[in-house]
Amino acid sequence: MLRPDPSRVFLFISAFFLHGRALAESGLSAARILTVPLNARADGLAGAFTGVPGALDSLGYNPAGLAALTSSEVESTFSPGVLDDYDGDFNYGRRVGPAVLSIGVLYYNGGSVQINPSSGASYTVTAEQDTVGLAGLALPLKWGWSAGVLAKPFDLELAQQAHAAGYAVDGGVLWRSFIPGLSAGASVENMGPPVRFDSLADPLPRTERAGASYAFQTLRSGEMLGAPVHFLITADALKPQDQNLGEAAGLEISQTYKNRFSIALRGGYLFNQNPNAVSFGASLRDGRLFFDYGINVFENIYYPQSSFTLGYRF
Repeated sequence: MLRPDPSRVFLFISAFFLHGRALAESGLSAARILTVPLNARADGLAGAFTGVPGALDSLGYNPAGLAALTSSEVESTFSPGVLDDYDGDFNYGRRVGPAVLSIGVLYYNGGSVQINPSSGASYTVTAEQDTVGLAGLALPLKWGWSAGVLAKPFDLELAQQAHAAGYAVDGGVLWRSFIPGLSAGASVENMGPPVRFDSLADPLPRTERAGASYAFQTLRSGEMLGAPVHFLITADALKPQDQNLGEAAGLEISQTYKNRFSIALRGGYLFNQNPNAVSFGASLRDGRLFFDYGINVFENIYYPQSSFTLGYRF
């Protein structure tokens, strides 16, 4: 990509490989921040979320799922990195007539790196600093269908020396079938022109997805503590840029008490990817306030990656 001096090469390689959140679903392409998961709920299901009508949680997987939003909602996600790097996002969504609109921002900070040149005084730079705008639109259609789009203008900076700007677009459809709880969807993420640093260009991390989900609850005979247990089973097939076809599957088990307080546990597995990953997650919801946690344990990588989401429904 770049042909700078040796210190810039080192910084670029560090930012490229230490951005752990991008490892799970990226190929050999630029603007890897565009692959960062936008919420901890889907993260805890190994990203198997394309067929889920998940409202704001669907952003980053299938924007058509945004159409399931029934009230205004705001949520923020934070994920610490390996060293002192981190990423996070903030999203707000609301229904406007039949449509659902969302707006937000995604950011990544690669942390500080000290440079000690052979001649001259040492200095400190930010290894990588990226910002992505998020603007979503979803519309319910006939016969259980919905369609959505997510526009993502971005600005990338490496070592405070190399800079690139551009845009990407996600598009998807979702079908809520005539069988209660059964949904299916498909999406294409990160469509757009190549990313250009100086005179060299690299493709966006385009990913094609298809998935299904099935939600159901126990009968009264299977209730625990006087409340039914809810299940969500998800499965995805995905084809990232420059990687083989992969699969992901997830399971969520939740229970709500007195129509207010709920708790959920999640697990998932991403396989046939580089690297594969096992995911776990949990959530607590009290009325309109909710907290989600997700963690990914990657194959042959010693550090897990965690994400935390805090949200509120109006």
